[in-house]
Amino acid sequence: MSEGRRRTRPWGPLRGPSDPARELADLQRAWLDKAGLRVRDLAGALQPEHFTDGRVPARSTVSDRLAGANPRWDFVEAVADVCSRDDPERSRLLDEARPVWERVRAAPPRHSDRAGQPDGRAGQRGRRTGQPGRSGGSPDDASRAAVDGPDGEALRAALNRAAEAERARDGAHQLSVLLLTTVGRLERDLDELRARGRAEGARTEQLRRAHRRLQRSEARRTLLTQELRRVRAERDALRGASVSCPDGRTTGSWTRTTGDPARTTGDPARTTEGPVRTIEDPARTAPPVNRPDKPLDEHQDQRPDQGSDQHPDQRPDQTLDDRGGARTAPPPDNSPLAAVHALSDARARGQDSAARHLTAAVGRDGNPGFVQRVVALLYADEQPADAERVLTAVARTRPPVRVPAVLTALLRAGRPQDASYVHVALARAESAGRVLEVVAALREAGLHSDVYRVLMAAGRLRALGDVPPLIRSLESAGRPEDARWLLGFAARERPRTEARALAEILRLAGAPAAADHLLAELRPTIPPQPRTPVEEPPPLPVPTRGLATVIRIDPSPGPRAPVLGRRLTNGPYVEGVLPPRG
Repeated sequence: MSEGRRRTRPWGPLRGPSDPARELADLQRAWLDKAGLRVRDLAGALQPEHFTDGRVPARSTVSDRLAGANPRWDFVEAVADVCSRDDPERSRLLDEARPVWERVRAAPPRHSDRAGQPDGRAGQRGRRTGQPGRSGGSPDDASRAAVDGPDGEALRAALNRAAEAERARDGAHQLSVLLLTTVGRLERDLDELRARGRAEGARTEQLRRAHRRLQRSEARRTLLTQELRRVRAERDALRGASVSCPDGRTTGSWTRTTGDPARTTGDPARTTEGPVRTIEDPARTAPPVNRPDKPLDEHQDQRPDQGSDQHPDQRPDQTLDDRGGARTAPPPDNSPLAAVHALSDARARGQDSAARHLTAAVGRDGNPGFVQRVVALLYADEQPADAERVLTAVARTRPPVRVPAVLTALLRAGRPQDASYVHVALARAESAGRVLEVVAALREAGLHSDVYRVLMAAGRLRALGDVPPLIRSLESAGRPEDARWLLGFAARERPRTEARALAEILRLAGAPAAADHLLAELRPTIPPQPRTPVEEPPPLPVPTRGLATVIRIDPSPGPRAPVLGRRLTNGPYVEGVLPPRG
C-alpha cells in the first residue's frame, strides 16, 4: 500500500497474524510515510506516557509491530500522536484506525511457523495435528481449543473475563487520553479568560474614573449655575440701589478724576448713572463683550492686545445733548472701565460690602481678559486693595478649570507679579481640596511651572496647621512627588526652628514619613571655621647708601620676570643698580 512512498529503503514484508492486523500495520506505515518519518524517528519520539505500562519498546519491537506482529492499541495511539500535528488530526487518524482495530480483536489470527505462509498449508498442518480445519489463532485460542473436559468451561470463562478486562483497560486508556486532552484545552481557555478579565478590569477602572470625573463636572456645573444666579441677583440689586440713590453724576460729561467725579448741568431727566443709563437705553451702547456674568461655556480667553478694551482709558464716543452741545456717552456696564467706576462709586458711598461682592464677582465669573484689564485699571487708579481682592477671588472662589486661563492672561499681559499674587493666595487657602483641584487643573492645562510656584509658596507661607491636610490630600490623590516638593520648599525656605516645629506637627498628625523627609531636607548647620593667620614674608632689607643692589638671573630655561639692567645670554651676571635715595 505504501512501499512506493518511502524516501529510504522500502518497508519489509508484513508478518501480522491476521488480515486485519496486517491492514492495521499497513495503515500505520502509511501515516509514517505521510509524515516523512522513519522507524528510527518514531522510536526516538515515543514517550513512556504513550503506553499503559510506562515502558517504551525497543527499536526492534517497534519494527515488528509496524510489520503487524502483536498489535496493541496503545502503540497505535502513540504512532498517531507522533504523526499528527494537532489534536484534531490525531483524532482523525484514530477514528480511521479504530474500525480496523475492532476487526483485529474480533477476527482469530492465523497461526503459522513462517511469516506469510498460505492459509491452505496452515489448515493442512492443523488437520495433521488433530486441530480443527480453521487457521491457527493466538495462544489463548489454542489453549481454548486444546482444553476439553470439565475444566474447559472454567478456562474459557477466565479467558473471556481476561478479554473483557483488556477491552475495559483499552477503553479506560482512551478515556484518560481524552480527559487529559480536554483538561489541557480547558486550561488554555481558562488562561485566555483570565487575560480577558484583566483587560476588562482595566477598562472598567477607566470607565469608573470617567464616571467620577463626570460627576464632579456635573456638581461644578450646578454650583456655577447657582453662583451665576446669585451674582445676577446682586447685580440687579446694585443697579436698583444706583437708580434709587443717584450720586449727582449726569450724562452731560463723563470726564473723571480720581475720587471726585466731574458734575455738569444737564437735563434732570437724564441725570443717572452710566451703567443704569446703558441698560435703560441699549441703543446707545456697544454690543456686549467680556461680560462677567456669562455662563461658563460662553467665556473665551481674549488676549489683552485684542478687542476694544486694549486701551481702557480711551476717550468714549461723542454725542450731542438736548441743547446741541457735545456730550460724552457713558461706557457700557460690561466693560472693565465700568466695573472700576462701579467700585469707586461704592467706595465713595461707603458701601464696602457691595464693593467686596463686586470684586469677588469679577474674580469668580469674569473672562480672563476682563479680569486682567480690571486688575490693571485698579492698580492704575491707585486701588491696590480692590485689585488684590479680585486676584484673591480668582485663587479661592473661581472654578478650578478656569484659573489657568486667568494666569495665562496675566502672563501674556506682562503682569507676572499679579500671577505670583494668585499663587500665594492659592497656597494660603485653608481648604486643601481647593489647592488640590487647582493644582490638578494647572497640570491638565500644561502649566507645570505655575504648579511649582504654588507648591513653593505653600511650603514657604502656608500656615503650619494647614500643611498636614494638604500633604495627605496630595498623597491620597497619587501625587507623592508634589508632597515631597512642598516639604523640600518648607525645609529650605522656612527658619530651621519653624521647619522642626512643622515636622513635629506632621508626626502628631499621623504622617511620620513626611516628617522624616522634612528633617532630611534640612541642611546641616556648618559651624564657622576659624581662619588660620597667614604668615607674611619678612620685608626686604633696606639698602644702604653707596651700596649696589645685586640681582641674580636664573640660568635655567623657562619664563623669567623682567629685571632692571642689561640681559646677557651667557649665564648669570651681576649688574649694579643704584638704590633709591632715601
